[in-house]
Amino acid sequence: MHVTEDVGLLVNKNRNIIDDYEKAEIFSSTFAEVFTVDNRIFPIMNENVRTNLSDMVFEPYMVERELSMLKSRCNTSPDDVPAIFLKRLCTSIALPLSIIFNVSMRSGDVPMLWKEAIVKPLYKKRGRTDPCNYRPISLTSSVSKTMERLIRRNIVSYLNKHSLLHDSQFGFRNNRSTESQLLEYNRKLLGHCISNKSSLAVYIDFRKAFDKVSIPKLIAKLKYYGIRGNVSKWLENFLTGRTQKIRISNAISEPMLVTSGVSQRSVLGPLLFIMFINDFFMRTTLNSLAPIQTPLLRISIQFRAGVTTGR
Repeated sequence: MHVTEDVGLLVNKNRNIIDDYEKAEIFSSTFAEVFTVDNRIFPIMNENVRTNLSDMVFEPYMVERELSMLKSRCNTSPDDVPAIFLKRLCTSIALPLSIIFNVSMRSGDVPMLWKEAIVKPLYKKRGRTDPCNYRPISLTSSVSKTMERLIRRNIVSYLNKHSLLHDSQFGFRNNRSTESQLLEYNRKLLGHCISNKSSLAVYIDFRKAFDKVSIPKLIAKLKYYGIRGNVSKWLENFLTGRTQKIRISNAISEPMLVTSGVSQRSVLGPLLFIMFINDFFMRTTLNSLAPIQTPLLRISIQFRAGVTTGR
């Protein structure tokens, strides 16, 4: 038995766990507990947008640019192809990779290795012996992430061109940040004070929000925003049938099917998440002041009374 330096002693059901393989299986079960099963009840959306993004084409120069921007590191990935290898051969492999990417997009087929993740537990807080106090860090294929970046670039351009993301969305968007969100929040609060209007702030913490995203509902919402055709088919294939294995030192757990969620540390995950929650702002008549930056939602409700409260 080998005790890893990354994760020390674990306690599970009053048992001390020191074997790395057993730790990996315990973490696999713990991380899988947050997954949700879709209830097949879909939200009633308003009329679909009249524009659409149904196909993408990846030219060799686009692939070369993305590969050249990779970090020079020997990272862990399911396909055992490190980023430094792709970066150094970016010019030579840009053409064959562009062919692979285009065929994948046209067919909607995603290689299984692109849907596998090696997960490393990262300690958060409180007791280190409790597996619930760790969060999963997913390591995926650098080749897959290169195609994801190209797809993300196209989707972001499409969303911005047609103003499909609500203006109250600050998180994971270019030229927006926590600071800009707080400045907007404070500006409106001060404006209410000057106008003798009352403000009530409601803070909602979405626990494990990224891990609990319903894939069928996400696909339905993507289609509502005009993500259709080959792009919709590719994303649906990419998001379904994913598996993850927990790695602790040289010990790896059995593969676990990922039934819900998008990875917060992936390329497409944060973008898909804000598209998933975007209709919240479209449905409510509340004045949303402090939008999503992390999975924390703040809503400001304006009153005509004379007291300002905040929590």
